[in-house]
Amino acid sequence: MSKLTDRALIESFFARLAAGEIDTWIELLTPDVTVRTPFALEGGPAEFHGIDEVRRRFGDARQRMASLAFLDIVILATEDPEQWVVTCRSEGEMRPGVPYTNTYCWLFAVREDRIRAWTEYFDPQQVEKVRPAPRPEPATGTAAQAAAPAAAPTPPIVDTALARLLDERSIVRLMADYIDRIDANDPVGAAAFFAPDGIGDFWGEHEGRAAIAERLADFLDAFSATSHHLSNVRIDFDHDPDFATAQSHVYAFHRRSGDGSSFHYWGRWVDELVRLDEGWHFASRRVVGVGDYEPGDPGRSRDFPGHPGRFDR
Repeated sequence: MSKLTDRALIESFFARLAAGEIDTWIELLTPDVTVRTPFALEGGPAEFHGIDEVRRRFGDARQRMASLAFLDIVILATEDPEQWVVTCRSEGEMRPGVPYTNTYCWLFAVREDRIRAWTEYFDPQQVEKVRPAPRPEPATGTAAQAAAPAAAPTPPIVDTALARLLDERSIVRLMADYIDRIDANDPVGAAAFFAPDGIGDFWGEHEGRAAIAERLADFLDAFSATSHHLSNVRIDFDHDPDFATAQSHVYAFHRRSGDGSSFHYWGRWVDELVRLDEGWHFASRRVVGVGDYEPGDPGRSRDFPGHPGRFDR
């Protein structure tokens, strides 16, 4: 190719890239094109090989820019007919209202009618100015690469929702751990899930971990086995992020220590919870019975509060 044709090739390189015509811009490159960006930002790649990788790194990034123009382009031939030097500057917008400018020196290598390689020098401080943080991949290379997409800042509402989900998960785990200690016949371990001044309302109020453990021990001593099952957990938060209320339904199987007889219990646990330094704890837990069943005694009558707000029809 003549020097004039090579010059036209390089002019088309900048014109098509600036216009965002990536498909026709790629046609100017050899399939094995190599690109080097010695001034790439720390952590970013400084060398690219092959037309597909160049398209991803440069072409796709250009398409995400709002605008780009290369100005004051100077194309200089060298003694080597395949080597060209270009200086220029750029103006553009990474996104509407976010301007971007830079200055460059490019070293091009051409082969027949295609660009087979280039080395690009640019001002990395200008790239740093417009690079959002946090960023999935640091920008490198041309002005187009400074437009590589960045993770959007997490809106406060998302932070709040995520925190609530994590708190709910912690509270459900607290409930499950409490059940584990009850069924393990460990009243002291179960009482440890209450706040130091917590209240356990188990057919009478008991305040403090020691009193709660004593009440649970009296109850558990009557049984050789228990199995509690939790469902329908509903947790609500008010304005205080360190306080919550909860309701859950519980079914419990009991086997008596003496004669081995069993009975079944259904009820609700009504909780107030508080976040302490070591995590969520019960500020209070109230047992509200709905009913029970003992095989062989269908005539038993129990006085249970039942479901709150139940309609009388």
